[in-house]
Amino acid sequence: MRALRALETTYVEKPRAWFLTIVRNTAVTWMIKNRPGNVVSASEGEDGGFPGLADPQPLPDAALIAGADRSTVQRAIAALPVVFREAIVMRELNGLSYREIADACDVPIGTVMSRLARARLMLMTTLAGAR
Repeated sequence: MRALRALETTYVEKPRAWFLTIVRNTAVTWMIKNRPGNVVSASEGEDGGFPGLADPQPLPDAALIAGADRSTVQRAIAALPVVFREAIVMRELNGLSYREIADACDVPIGTVMSRLARARLMLMTTLAGAR
């Protein structure tokens, strides 16, 4: 609703990053207000899986992820700290560029790169231990 109201008065250069910023800020506000113990948020497809995990040209670290079953990958992503989880979900599942993630999270692009590298390392470690 916030996005629809803002469209009348706001020029949006990058709509996807702009919309995800609104979603992220709304979620953070809700989480602060409601103080949940364990909240796991990730975009799930209709089949309960994560769309976009299959990459047509897998990166070296993607071989480990591709070998793991879907529920193991979902649990590994859900176990990541929030800042790493949101970066990896925005990049790998939603296909945002580093710049779009930086704009959505209001952090420097170097921070996005660092968070993605650390998130990937954590995922590889978790998935290697699950085998």
